Amino acid sequence: MRKVLNKAMFKKTKAVYDNLIETGHRAGMKMYLSKRMGAKVGPSFPYDGEYVDLEFGQENPQLYCKNRDGVVVDALSYAYPEVQEHMLATFRKLAKLDCDGVNLVFTRGVPYVLFEEPVCERFKKSFPDVNPCELPLADERIQGIHCEIITEFMRRLRKALDDECKAVGRRPMKIHAYVGSSLSKNRFIGLDVEQWAKEKLIDSFSAYPLEFIEKLDGLMQDKNPELIDLNKYTRASRENFHKVFHRDVEYSLIQIQSHTVIR
Repeated sequence: MRKVLNKAMFKKTKAVYDNLIETGHRAGMKMYLSKRMGAKVGPSFPYDGEYVDLEFGQENPQLYCKNRDGVVVDALSYAYPEVQEHMLATFRKLAKLDCDGVNLVFTRGVPYVLFEEPVCERFKKSFPDVNPCELPLADERIQGIHCEIITEFMRRLRKALDDECKAVGRRPMKIHAYVGSSLSKNRFIGLDVEQWAKEKLIDSFSAYPLEFIEKLDGLMQDKNPELIDLNKYTRASRENFHKVFHRDVEYSLIQIQSHTVIR
């Protein structure tokens, strides 16, 4: 019954999108479809407004992000191939529409990857004598691993869209990324926008005055102040996670939002 319902809703929703895109094209506009990149437990295209397709996150709790203190975070992690494939499947559906491109909204749904088992295993291969959970998110070693994972997804996304467009006989789709306001702020959450541009994984991006801050005052080890004291961190995080991991938006800077074409 659910498969029948999903199919019927897709046909209904596709007609809405087809009409919207056609209307925009008649007006001389380029039409991009947006997708929030936070793979949380929630609706996926084409049901974003219908709140129907909730099953993937609910049925796969083993694929959630995990904080350094072992607590599960309400976001699916891109460190798992299954999560990446789930997101790619959504974009393959978008490629069947006549939109000019897709907009990847990376300013919603953070985090995308934290300290899951695949992350720690990859980290240990490069830094066998270091506990990744004791390092701040600002540490270049942590950021390097996180950025590797998301960039690998971006490569898969670029190829998936190119292949799908060829398969259905349509023009290539552009990829636009909606990201934070600086290279360093983006790397903090695993987004290596500079590398994406070098590899032509994106065609353009918009910068939004947003950053995420890890507040670690009083949570570092006494003898090794560059490392996190996991006991202190666990107490603070479980009291209030958002006191430790904080989202900050400079609303006064909204007017300097920028758009840069890569190719």
